[in-house]
Amino acid sequence: MSVFNGSFDLGAAEAVTDEASALLDVDGILGVLVERSMVDVESGPFGRRFRLLETMRQFAAEQLRDHGQTDPVAERHARWCLRQVGVIGGLLRGPREIEGVARLAELWPNLRASVAWACRTGQPRLADALVRPVVTEITLRGLQEIGDWAERLLAVTSQGDEDLVAFWLVWVAERYTQSGNPDGYDDVVSRCGEPDLPLSRYARAYVSGDGEALRRCLPTATSELRDQGEEYLAVFLEMTSAGTLLGIGRFDEVDASVSALADFYRAQGPPTLLHWALQTLGYSASFQGRRDQAERYFDDAADVDLPEGALSANKAIEARTAFRRGHRAQAFRLLRSYIDELIETGNVIAAGVVSIEFITMMAAIDRLPEAAYMIEYLEGINDFGALATRTLVAEAVHKVAARSDTARAGASGNRLDDRQALAYMRDVLGRLA
Repeated sequence: MSVFNGSFDLGAAEAVTDEASALLDVDGILGVLVERSMVDVESGPFGRRFRLLETMRQFAAEQLRDHGQTDPVAERHARWCLRQVGVIGGLLRGPREIEGVARLAELWPNLRASVAWACRTGQPRLADALVRPVVTEITLRGLQEIGDWAERLLAVTSQGDEDLVAFWLVWVAERYTQSGNPDGYDDVVSRCGEPDLPLSRYARAYVSGDGEALRRCLPTATSELRDQGEEYLAVFLEMTSAGTLLGIGRFDEVDASVSALADFYRAQGPPTLLHWALQTLGYSASFQGRRDQAERYFDDAADVDLPEGALSANKAIEARTAFRRGHRAQAFRLLRSYIDELIETGNVIAAGVVSIEFITMMAAIDRLPEAAYMIEYLEGINDFGALATRTLVAEAVHKVAARSDTARAGASGNRLDDRQALAYMRDVLGRLA
């Protein structure tokens, strides 16, 4: 049992025993160990769980090493994790996503140990099988550790295994896009290579924020995933690419595809992707000047029951609503709280969404230098930001431009990165709130 990191159930304990121990009464032995205060037992949301006391776990692990059994037991543990993560992956992709998130959180310490063991022993395919069923959690809930696993997996993968390299570059790109550090992606490529395959071309376009390149790469990337039997991931890339495509004005294309996805997710889950689809449609309608329709989409998105930790722009939209109703201090606090979450989770790419609300608020209360400072940031970050300056915050842009002294006061002279932009807005909002 020393192989377990965190808690485990009876089935898990039975799964890591060898054939010679298969006839043991594992349940009875656990009962004796609990009586002797060597194992803790607790009731969890999914049944009875056990935990070997840490001093006992360390001692038992030493015995396992002395008997040359560490790797055999770690392999059985990894196979158990593989079965668990397969079930959890199915939950995460459907209407029982909330349960899947909770079960994954319970499994996480053991999954971490198994992924580390697979990488340490040079088994990239096993590591891939352990993480792939839950890989989208890096995007949906900002689980940055998956990005670390992707890099460790790539470090033990032969460059000749191009399909595996290309697949995991997609999630490395996601990691460094979220953290606003595209140079980090280049560092990984310099070590593991960048095969000329549809998925790695998609990864490059995604991390660079190049909307036109992404539009060209997306069909072949999703086709490759479908050829590999990864229909869910193919559709997932179509969903997560929608924001970038909005930035280059592909409104009709995004509206058609994301509306169909919203219908699918409403019927079959998962809730987080339904929420994302509705918010994407809300931003599309906003860009096109259809304010009432946008508000309906945002309201529908806010009504979706999300799992804990799901990344969402709800707080930014709540702040906008509060501000429009005259509750300015509340709006400032809401937006600042959202910024705190983004910084804490490392999801700094959402700074662009925050800056849209911030600029509108600052212009409305005649804090024009602050508005000008963030207009400069928003316009320069990517196609989405540039479009937002021409549409969503156009009134603020015109107000700032009419005051040439304000434009000069607001000009930074230096390009802010996403984290710096968030820090600046948090400080201003803190003073105002």
